[in-house]
Amino acid sequence: MLNRKRKGVSNTIAGAAMVILLLIGVGIGYIIPREAPAAQTTTVTNVVTQTVTQTRVETTTVTATQPAKPIKIGFSAPLTGAGAFYGQQALWGAQMAIDEINAKGGVLNRQLTLIAEDHRGAPAEAVSTVEKLINVDQVSVIIGTFFSSPTLAVMPIVAKAGVPLFSPVSSSPLIYNQTGVQGNKWVFKTNPSDTLMVRALAKFMFDLKGYKSISLLAEDTDFGRGIVNTLESEAAKYGVKVLSKDFVEQGAKDFTAVLTKIKGLNPDVLGLGITGTAQIELIMKQSKELGIKIPLSGRYDIFAPQLKPYIEAGEAEGFNTVTPYSPLFEGGRNPDFVKAFKARTGQEPHWNAFLAYECVYIVAKAIQKAGSDDRAAIRNAAEGLEYDSVTGLKLKFDVNNHMFPYCYIIEIKGKEFKLQVIETAALK
Repeated sequence: MLNRKRKGVSNTIAGAAMVILLLIGVGIGYIIPREAPAAQTTTVTNVVTQTVTQTRVETTTVTATQPAKPIKIGFSAPLTGAGAFYGQQALWGAQMAIDEINAKGGVLNRQLTLIAEDHRGAPAEAVSTVEKLINVDQVSVIIGTFFSSPTLAVMPIVAKAGVPLFSPVSSSPLIYNQTGVQGNKWVFKTNPSDTLMVRALAKFMFDLKGYKSISLLAEDTDFGRGIVNTLESEAAKYGVKVLSKDFVEQGAKDFTAVLTKIKGLNPDVLGLGITGTAQIELIMKQSKELGIKIPLSGRYDIFAPQLKPYIEAGEAEGFNTVTPYSPLFEGGRNPDFVKAFKARTGQEPHWNAFLAYECVYIVAKAIQKAGSDDRAAIRNAAEGLEYDSVTGLKLKFDVNNHMFPYCYIIEIKGKEFKLQVIETAALK
């Protein structure tokens, strides 16, 4: 009998020990979790108490998916200062493209994110913004910098850092003459150079319009001097007399002296190379005050909102310019782009908006072709890249990393804009 009792006690103790060990084992399962599998599969154990005497253990497997890191694209532009209108339009166009691409799943199943920096049109500040984008933000590629002088200033920096720079608007021929096989393999241009645009404009002015004399007025920048040099060269080819050439400080406000001189020379046309819309408005206003009725031509923004009152008043008849884009163009998918942009912003797209928009798509295609967001891989993939433009043109980077889209000649006739399209590839 005693033996039976002892045996029973032993069994009871053994059973209790087993329960304790079981509970300890479960406790250890919580205190020391198992190493998660490489695929980030997490096992979650839930203890559900059904009754006082029964405990059920449920095990549920949950797969945790980490969202892929976005691909970072840098953006450097004049968002404030004299060129703020252009920079804002460019930012709208770029962000519109980013949003469209992301809505369709992004690139390489990753979203694109745009990191924008303001350089206010100053080369030194452009350098600072690009260095930040490269070293702090660690972007894979940069779009910018929307003025020629800032772009020329940052070109050596991106080459040294090994970061591809896609320039959608800067148009100085000095940029084109240094890219691709000519030296800097990290810079790609997606717009026509000033040389090509001015050649198209010269044909219009000197051949079709028959101007025989011209005065030249430009900002004292790489952009302005490039325009003057090319117009002077083209004028010589057509036997046109250059009566004067003057350079003014970027952002200048008083043009009275130089306009008075030009009025005395009485050229058939005044060729401009000025980017600031405020300066164009001042030239129009001061020319009117001086009684000057010489048509303006060259590289300036004929669509600037500040010029609209003068056009509507019939004070800009015969004015003409060449641009790298026009919302008036009805070919390709451009009407759809214009409609979507106006619905999004309430404004018609300026060429800065369109060119930045297209540039984002070109960059996205280079990333897709590269198969990664690696800087060198993107650069390599961009060489010889082909792209179907919104305008319907098939574009391709040449050995100088340059594309050749349309040029658009805009002339004001009867208070309306008239459009003529010229392919730049034929003007090389």
